[in-house]
Amino acid sequence: MTGFEGNAGYTLWWPRGLFIDAIQDLHYRGAVSGMGRNWKDAVLLLLRQAFASKAPVDDFEQIYSEWEPSEDDVNPCLRWLRELADAAKSQTMGTRPYFSQRELDASISRESSLPVIVGRVRSLVKRLFNADYFCGELGYSCLHEPDSLLSTPVRELDRRIGKPKLWGRVETLWSESDLYDFIEVFHDLAARPTRVWYCYAGCQKWHPTDQSREFGQALYRGLMNELLNTTALDLQIAASGEDIGRLVQASPEGVGQLIEEMLEGQSPAQDQISHAIAIFRHREGTIEQRRSAVVALAGVLEERKALIEEKLLRNDAKDLFHIANKFHLRHQNEQQKKDYDPEFLDWIFYWYLATVNLSDQLLAKKAGS
Repeated sequence: MTGFEGNAGYTLWWPRGLFIDAIQDLHYRGAVSGMGRNWKDAVLLLLRQAFASKAPVDDFEQIYSEWEPSEDDVNPCLRWLRELADAAKSQTMGTRPYFSQRELDASISRESSLPVIVGRVRSLVKRLFNADYFCGELGYSCLHEPDSLLSTPVRELDRRIGKPKLWGRVETLWSESDLYDFIEVFHDLAARPTRVWYCYAGCQKWHPTDQSREFGQALYRGLMNELLNTTALDLQIAASGEDIGRLVQASPEGVGQLIEEMLEGQSPAQDQISHAIAIFRHREGTIEQRRSAVVALAGVLEERKALIEEKLLRNDAKDLFHIANKFHLRHQNEQQKKDYDPEFLDWIFYWYLATVNLSDQLLAKKAGS
């Protein structure tokens, strides 16, 4: 009954990390606050939303109906949720890749055709729309309660960006700017339904009564970023920072965690760091803007020069500042070296960011000693 592994009915639609967080929260709430009707409904709603089929809902309802409270036994409902979370952690469930996805290099198989990408993005947004993930702003359509409809996608596209026809426009007529506007607008509209009621008086369907904007937008980012990873656009929706919810240049593999750590940190120079990251990863950022972001981080390091020279080898510290001073970054004069590829800025930016992170740790350690 709990055969998650290899069970096609247990194919996750949600991003794995978000699902694990949500199911662990429900497990905790059930263990601490009890497993009454409201808790059961919350579990069933999560299972309906997160999986591609009804199998998990049916399995949980059976387990819950057979459960008889006992102080001696491990609660089967909580055990089932724990096993479900463990299965998700071990990646024994989820969408299985097809032949071409298994065999081809990701750089070869990424989609570059704009109309195809537009079609995929609209399909995802309309799937979320049909599941009431934009109900916080749009409301919902109900035959029994006509006032429940607050707005429509067409109206919101018109009000926010002046492009109402995007909801129905043929994919071949879209520009890249249209696509990026569309993605960002629906990020801001996203909210996950957290409580629902069933309309027996005509609709014969579930309607939302409460929503979580924070979780809904995180879910939207997760799903949309998974889709963007299959394209050649090299963009992601920022998950934190002053540009959260906006499309930015995707971080190179291996440094994404550093970016998130720095954006969510408590550095003494947090405003400078967050602003530098926003400038550097802006999808339309110029070389001059990217250079200014590097200079901003160099300024943070300059303020900590004594600490860096104290904790690092003196020559290492010297090389750190030599880069900023000699490579047409800070001092724009004829002695500056200008004949280097723009990719050099990526290397120096992430090197400086990692060094700022290290100096933050050194400062925290010094303060605690």
